[in-house]
Amino acid sequence: MVCLYLFVSIESPAFMPEKDLVNRIAQLLRKHLDGSASEAETRELNDWKDQSAANTQLYNEWMDPATRESKLLEYMSIDAQAAAEGQVWRDNLPQEVTDRFQGRTFRVISLRKILYVAAAVVFIVLLSVKYLVHRPEKLNATSVPVIAKNDVPAPIGSKTTLTLSNGAKIVLDNVREGILSRQGNADIIKSKDGQLVYEAAQQGSSVQLSYNTLTTAIGGQSQLLLADGTKVWLNSASSITYPTSFSGKDRAVKITGQAYFEIAKDKSKPFVVTAQDMNVEVLGTHFDINGYGDERTIKTTLLEGSVKVVSGGRMMLLKPGQQTQVSNDGKLNLIDKIDTEIATAWLNGKFAFEDENISLILKQLARWYDLEISYDGTQPNIQLTASVSKRSSLSAVLKVLEISGVHFRLEGKKLIVK
Repeated sequence: MVCLYLFVSIESPAFMPEKDLVNRIAQLLRKHLDGSASEAETRELNDWKDQSAANTQLYNEWMDPATRESKLLEYMSIDAQAAAEGQVWRDNLPQEVTDRFQGRTFRVISLRKILYVAAAVVFIVLLSVKYLVHRPEKLNATSVPVIAKNDVPAPIGSKTTLTLSNGAKIVLDNVREGILSRQGNADIIKSKDGQLVYEAAQQGSSVQLSYNTLTTAIGGQSQLLLADGTKVWLNSASSITYPTSFSGKDRAVKITGQAYFEIAKDKSKPFVVTAQDMNVEVLGTHFDINGYGDERTIKTTLLEGSVKVVSGGRMMLLKPGQQTQVSNDGKLNLIDKIDTEIATAWLNGKFAFEDENISLILKQLARWYDLEISYDGTQPNIQLTASVSKRSSLSAVLKVLEISGVHFRLEGKKLIVK
């Protein structure tokens, strides 16, 4: 198995590079596979590949989809508890590795060392999850063991509720396409693809301003087209409150949870998004705000244009590829060179994490699968990188996370982390 080959190789510098080099090669392989590698990075990867037959063999294995998936499933089948108890012996090694080390004494590999190496190669291994889990036909009871008998399937439907200005509620999954209501100066329409659309009904009239709220429940996502042409996507357990038409000096909305915006340009009316105690001001741009109340920070990630983030009397201007983080104590920090694909993966039906703490990952799972998270013992402090389809069942996602050595037990809707 590729994972055990790597674990054993760390005992022999001839077969295992140092930690930093392994991380670098893993990143290059990831970029090469997803097509994002530059010419210089491609040359660097090829130079490494040509250094030895072992490097070439490993490279060829990860370039072959069938081999990549097979080795991933082998990796996922490791019993980390057995490893922790010192039960990873020579008999567990593939024949080609046993032959290579014929006559040598093997030491028991500790869980600490396993996790050390797993962290170093996690970019490679979890990249395979991207190719494997995103193809549901490849997942079955034999390839991915079920975590619990009461597995939780992926949610179905938008699970979205529209609250009108008079307090009336409309469950969008339960209504047909067409005009749902008239609020203020706009007709509210459910489109064929399930999007909620506001169309101006009376231009320039003095009808009193009306506010609506769109809310997604746990396991839901929805799309909204505001009266000014701004597009909004809401993640699960999120909401947006907005006027049915925009008048005055600005276009102001308020969100909870996570939302992605493509702002319609209007130089005369800045668009202002409020999330908790933070304001984001824009004229026309694309950005994502992650402002869940149970997380430590509010993150604003800019994809296109420019935005101004204001919090606690401080202000920052963002450029594309940058992110601001507002912490619970009001501190405003700027993070440069953010992977925007990670920040917006939810728009494409993915869970995606890069060096993310497992506790924050589990919060995302809780908001999608409607779970209560409980820790059996100390809360693990582990960083993970992964990409998994949100259409996967809970057991498939948890099997990926178990690569880190954390184990799970599902009791009804309670997910117990060990």
